[in-house]
Amino acid sequence: MHGFIPAARFLPYLSWTDIEGMPDRHRTVIIQPVGAIEQHGPHLPVAVDSAIGLAVLGGRWNS
Repeated sequence: MHGFIPAARFLPYLSWTDIEGMPDRHRTVIIQPVGAIEQHGPHLPVAVDSAIGLAVLGGRWNS
């Protein structure tokens, strides 16, 4: 489900103890991409906006 984002940095996979144990957590920025769940037509899935947001965020980790 995390795709291009490393699992250790994918917020839905982290427990509160993972976040609590982050080094320098007070300076850590957590980005939560959001997107609409809506129908765009028969050619696209309803979660296409959410998928695009995750892909854009995950693209940073590919470089």
